[in-house]
Amino acid sequence: MFEIINFSEIFVSLLRSYYDKYKNNNGFIRKYLLQTRYISLLTFLYNSCYWSRFNKDPDTGKWLANCISGKYLNEIHLFLVKYNFYRSLYTHILRIYLRVTNYETLSSISVDSCFIRNIQGAYLSRNPNYYNKPGIKVHALVDLFRVPISFIVTDCNVNDSVIIKKLIENAFIGTDIMNEHCQVFLADSAYSGFVTIEYITSLGLDVIIGRNKQHTKKLINIKKANIEDLKKYKSRGIVENFFSNFLRVPCIINNYERTIKSYEGIALFYMASSLAKKINKIIQRQNDATLRENHEKKLIENKEIIAKRKLKRYNIRKKKRKIVERDKQERNESTNIIIMRIKNRIANNINKACIKRNYNKYIKIYNNNKVITRGKKKDTSYDKCHKYIIDNMYKYMIDTILTQTYSYEFGEKELYLLKAHSYCFTDNNIDEQMESININNKINEHVYTFFNS
Repeated sequence: MFEIINFSEIFVSLLRSYYDKYKNNNGFIRKYLLQTRYISLLTFLYNSCYWSRFNKDPDTGKWLANCISGKYLNEIHLFLVKYNFYRSLYTHILRIYLRVTNYETLSSISVDSCFIRNIQGAYLSRNPNYYNKPGIKVHALVDLFRVPISFIVTDCNVNDSVIIKKLIENAFIGTDIMNEHCQVFLADSAYSGFVTIEYITSLGLDVIIGRNKQHTKKLINIKKANIEDLKKYKSRGIVENFFSNFLRVPCIINNYERTIKSYEGIALFYMASSLAKKINKIIQRQNDATLRENHEKKLIENKEIIAKRKLKRYNIRKKKRKIVERDKQERNESTNIIIMRIKNRIANNINKACIKRNYNKYIKIYNNNKVITRGKKKDTSYDKCHKYIIDNMYKYMIDTILTQTYSYEFGEKELYLLKAHSYCFTDNNIDEQMESININNKINEHVYTFFNS
């Protein structure tokens, strides 16, 4: 049976040992009590986005009394970052968590990354996938309870698969623990490279990684996935849940830190504080049977709520699809009415005797030169020819006479634009435009192509 842990006491005792160890290197950072420093850092974590205004009340706009100033607190923070205090703190809390859970949550580990915008960082790249904003990328390897067992911050344009080796080598747990308890490695298609798979499998881990069409277009032997593998792969989404909680903290998502190491320290401090709360909840459930039963009931209720929510979303999507289909049908009907109006107007301006005369001329030539072949015979009836002429005259009028397309150069590209005059599709304008062209020559061309195409 485990006892409830006190995160503030762990923080203060570890901080005291750090000051004793590095007392010659900590400058003048000895003014405030260690507990005050802990409270100030926690206040900054949840109430502010940058150091200089963390001790200002957002409602009244007044500075808080008896509080460490932002500049001084930043000096304390940079001292802790310099000597890797936050990493030691999180590693200490993680060891307690693994003992409480008996290492069972390490059976399946998931990896992913997310982009964090940086406002005042130095020498940072810009990410073209996020509107060319400058920032960093956070890589995390989590267990089944979305607890990070490895965490790295890099430049935003670093490829995900490149970091895998560094991510595993710099894990908060030893390689002996990982080899003993970790069984399955889960990731999305960004990590499906051969080198990555070879490295992970060489560590003794089973791999289930997503693949996209680009990776599978040359494969011939593709088998059907079984239910067990799909169930394991679906649990990969737990890493996305970690990032959804991680990005709720103001000073993490709105990053004003000038260095990557400073941001990593703030992130590790948040992860340690949230993990301490999770450990206490697990211990309470283990020690109290009623709490454990209530937790199990709550899990069942949550599953029912999720099922109802999915059903509701399905019904909403179904209604949306019906509305889209109805709108599409109405739009197609109105479009067909307009097209038929223009085609009828074009047909009224064409001499049917001219069509009949050209048809009779070419049908004789076609019948004399026709070669009997296998398959379907070509429909050369007059109605088919008449429809072909009207359709082609419609395309000619729409694309060439009533509207015009122009090309222009933009840099090294050739782009196009369309130009049309007002009331160009009215009946009067169609009549005027058809009078200006030689319709008989056009009919002769279309009848010829009808029989020779």
